[in-house]
Amino acid sequence: MAVLKVVAVVALTVALTGGAGASICTTLSDRRDECVSLGCKYSGNRCQQPDSCTNSGSISYQGQSTGVSASRLPMAIPEHASLCTSNPECSAIYTVYLQDRFSTGPPNCNDIGMLPPHGNDQTKCATINPATYSRSNSKNYENHPFPNDAVKQASARALNAQTALTEDSEGCDENENCAFPLGFKTDTLHKGKAVCVVVRNAQEKWVEIMASSRKGSDGGSYCVSDWGEGEDQACTKEGDLYECRESGNSPFGDSMTVKFYAQDNVDDANIKIFWRITASKLPKGQTGQAGEEKDAEDWCQFRDGGDYPLTLMGAYPIEFEGNPVFDKTEDSATTVFSGIILSIACVFTALFL
Repeated sequence: MAVLKVVAVVALTVALTGGAGASICTTLSDRRDECVSLGCKYSGNRCQQPDSCTNSGSISYQGQSTGVSASRLPMAIPEHASLCTSNPECSAIYTVYLQDRFSTGPPNCNDIGMLPPHGNDQTKCATINPATYSRSNSKNYENHPFPNDAVKQASARALNAQTALTEDSEGCDENENCAFPLGFKTDTLHKGKAVCVVVRNAQEKWVEIMASSRKGSDGGSYCVSDWGEGEDQACTKEGDLYECRESGNSPFGDSMTVKFYAQDNVDDANIKIFWRITASKLPKGQTGQAGEEKDAEDWCQFRDGGDYPLTLMGAYPIEFEGNPVFDKTEDSATTVFSGIILSIACVFTALFL
């Protein structure tokens, strides 16, 4: 009964304070059982916030640091975020340091990124955009991770994919061979909680924010919005999210903050996503389009906007023996005719079968 009373108090506190239930732990210093039952930490005759509120870590790849660190690693029990002394709405908190060496590579070749773009070859940017990129500061990540592991490469090829999609992309604070398909990170959006991100090195730049649902997601729509001050928001419907906007960061306040969260079905949300944040990198006064001189605000229109992780997978497995619908070896007339026949067949089936 005592535990039920404590849970009721937590619910009331969360409702009244917008999620700031941290003070509940500190009020239970003389009640060890209730403190522990609630999810708080009892130590030295004191009830404190859970250790998971401050579990931090950084993400490295092959022994080299990346542009992502966590001041709050993804919590095993997301609901415990409500017991934290700060940011009770965040089940994970990251700081992203955008850098030249993590450019997402072609076809864009005009950005700074946060993680190695596995599945892409940055060195091509030295040819596509030589005014901004050099081969000495780029790397070919086409077969990463495990570029020299013949078994893993063969397994990926059998699925007509790359290891960036077939290898583990979670627990990256402990795994230095994590997969980052095209520079995306993975996370899960939980009931009533958000994945919160602080973005650095985006002063007076334009930023691109992308996210897509992962295999195994419970579905549902999700959003990205300003975390804290600001009202900028973009949402999606069971698929891909895209937003291109000004960072809002001045040279004197590099503190862009955003959060990803479920828009609907929040009562049982368990949405697995890939997400990525990049910022503009252009010669002064140029858009990146050869021969054109425009304001940097035109950067967004020269982004591909379609380089999501699943583009690294072919439409069919290598040993597919059927009649591929997306076969592009036909001439245009044959393709159009086949498309018409397929459409007619679909309409006929819908109306008469």
